[in-house]
Amino acid sequence: MKDLQEKLDAQNRKTKRQAAPFLHSKKAKEFESSDSGQDSGDSAAPKKKPGRKPGHHPDHRTRPDHVDRTIDVPAGMCPDCHVPIGQTQTFEQFQTDIPPVTPVVTQFNVEVGFCLCCGKRVQGTHPQQTSQALGAAANTLGPRAVGLASDLKYRLGIPFRKISDLFGEFFNLPFCAG
Repeated sequence: MKDLQEKLDAQNRKTKRQAAPFLHSKKAKEFESSDSGQDSGDSAAPKKKPGRKPGHHPDHRTRPDHVDRTIDVPAGMCPDCHVPIGQTQTFEQFQTDIPPVTPVVTQFNVEVGFCLCCGKRVQGTHPQQTSQALGAAANTLGPRAVGLASDLKYRLGIPFRKISDLFGEFFNLPFCAG
């Protein structure tokens, strides 16, 4: 009877136990090896050497096709001895950056009138306009800004609030997230 009770208690504990131990990978290996009866010191595999394999083609930025500006950077003097530097060599270093963005603001002077025949309201349009809104909603984003915001939102999944912050900070083009 006592034997059956112990088996029942063991079964109850087994159902309440978590599925897998929440251990670090090293401890998990030790846990697995201790369960299988092996010594944890025997299961240590040789570690993989970091970095690229020998003979692998290097992956670095190529030399730029053109240079927009050149700045000479002299070595000057030794920072410790304050003595001029001798036997100098000059090496090239390239830095590619995004130019500062200045928004282009276009004003559309939209003519609005009424048809003399039917009395219908008629508003002029231009192919570069992204909106026909006037009045309080007359300040809108251009097609490039709308395209970039759409790509960030729907392809990369960036929330509207972060897109709004990005445009305000880096493009000097603030707008609300709505």
